[in-house]
Amino acid sequence: MEFRNERHFQTATADYGIIHDWLVYGHPDSRKANFLSTPGFFDLVLMREIDARIVLMELKMGKRKPNEDQQLWARVARLNPGVEVYLKYPTDWESITWILK
Repeated sequence: MEFRNERHFQTATADYGIIHDWLVYGHPDSRKANFLSTPGFFDLVLMREIDARIVLMELKMGKRKPNEDQQLWARVARLNPGVEVYLKYPTDWESITWILK
């Protein structure tokens, strides 16, 4: 599947999750902190009641890598049993659909 940019990739992933009964939260630009958040939070948070899953997903285009803030969020999130943490690129679309089925 082709994506024009990271926003398009994020929207397609969120839409796929919604179709498959996920609750989805996405932040348009998690690099920017506000008075309630630390920069670097995941692009998407997906939760589903039927199988009690929580998925945190960072989406990247091209050869971009997570920055230090994003790496810290992922490291801390992985300390929590039952929370699934993923870094995905457009080339991972098949894997994304498998995770969210």
